[in-house]
Amino acid sequence: GTETNTYEHLGGSEDLDLFITRTADKGATYEDVKMLANTGGAEAESQLRPTPDGQRVFSVWNVKDATAESMFNISMAMEPVPLVLAQTPLVVGQPAMFQVTGAFPGETVRFVISPNPGPGPCTVPTVCLDIGAPVVTMGEADADGTGTASVTVPVPPVAPVGTTVYTQAGIYRGVGGVDTEISNANQAVIQP
Repeated sequence: GTETNTYEHLGGSEDLDLFITRTADKGATYEDVKMLANTGGAEAESQLRPTPDGQRVFSVWNVKDATAESMFNISMAMEPVPLVLAQTPLVVGQPAMFQVTGAFPGETVRFVISPNPGPGPCTVPTVCLDIGAPVVTMGEADADGTGTASVTVPVPPVAPVGTTVYTQAGIYRGVGGVDTEISNANQAVIQP
């Protein structure tokens, strides 16, 4: 929270508003600061409790107005950090690296590939891939402390040069996959 910075003998400090932000890379970067509370009264003594996936924060705080001191609470949804898929060129007979950023540390990221563009199959009722069927899993990797996960996959020596393939990554989140996230879809041409 914020407060005025006034010496006690000049009237003391006054509680102001509450703000919230979030990091997915152990403090290297932060999301934009958002106002959590602005009730018009002096807000203080906030208690924050995030859900395990970090997508929702519950907060309780005191607010003092002209008539009484009372308790308020709020539930605030935080926008998830987007999953971003990057990859090296697909060269016949060479390893290709696929990397996702934006995961929470320790989450398992699945990397998939398809010969067809999307729309694709739905992993859960509310999340459909942006690449078409058939979808083949290239591998899975756990995100490191910065939220980055990667797999290295060999491009087969018999892969047809000039063929376009489509790749995407995803994280199964929440009960029954309700909070599943997918990355951007990439397309690449297999090179000689």
